[in-house]
Amino acid sequence: MRPEVRSLDFNKDLSTFLVGTRGAEVLEVNAQGKHLKTHVRGHFAGSKKAELWGAACHPKEQVFATCGADRCIRVWTVDNQVMASAEFPDEVYSIDWSPCGNFLVVGDARGQVHSILLKNLKVLSTVKHKSKARGQGPWVQDLKVSPDGRFVAFGVHGGNSNVELVAIEAKSFKLQH
Repeated sequence: MRPEVRSLDFNKDLSTFLVGTRGAEVLEVNAQGKHLKTHVRGHFAGSKKAELWGAACHPKEQVFATCGADRCIRVWTVDNQVMASAEFPDEVYSIDWSPCGNFLVVGDARGQVHSILLKNLKVLSTVKHKSKARGQGPWVQDLKVSPDGRFVAFGVHGGNSNVELVAIEAKSFKLQH
């Protein structure tokens, strides 16, 4: 995300700047320009598509995950706001948690489903849809992880697409078509 400055204020008592960015962030910066803290980080994808597409609640904790047109996945806590954030090559349309809460599964604009490790938001594996959906690059409209954590069910946008099932390898949380 490019941190283009859109607004600025100076706190004389703390000698810090509060910076509002084009990327929907509010940052605290010291007088030397050093980033001290990120207060808010939202979803952003330019003036035409600033949309949040997916949201999912953690199965055990007061944490939730979101994804959107800005190609970002964000993990939020109720108290601390953004806990983690990662940018993807494509827009991300759908998201769900594993039953244990250590992994996320997301669907993107190219019809791919990715398994992601929560602790660093790194992609563990990727599968592509097999549906005969029509249109420009069918995207993963929605997905859900089964309650036992063994499968992901998903569907792509674009006409008569099928619901597809992908197996999840138990130890590595890797996806297998």
